Amino acid sequence: VRVPPEAILTSPSFSAIEDEQNIEVRRILIERYGVQNYVLDSGAVIVHHDECGTLYLKEVGRDEHILMVRVTNSTPEPDGEFKTYFLRVPPAIMTAREAVAWTFGLSESEYFPLQET
Repeated sequence: VRVPPEAILTSPSFSAIEDEQNIEVRRILIERYGVQNYVLDSGAVIVHHDECGTLYLKEVGRDEHILMVRVTNSTPEPDGEFKTYFLRVPPAIMTAREAVAWTFGLSESEYFPLQET
């Protein structure tokens, strides 16, 4: 994809992303900004929360909405902290459990782990 030099040479800002009219350039800017950062900074809506995680929706004008599930690693880091991850999922997913199941290639009804590592 051809993009203007400033899309690559300068650090994208949230406002620059929101103002960008070209969908392909906007996608590049979001990728460079960090999809997780963009979703959080945008005030994305929490559409579902359960024991599996939190599902966030960011509506993007004239483009596919961004849907991400925030999950927490069940194994602590060496310092005792539990690391969180944001995983992008297809926009038709409705629940956090369904989103996590999708990342494992399972349906929501199939995803019931006995042990998490």
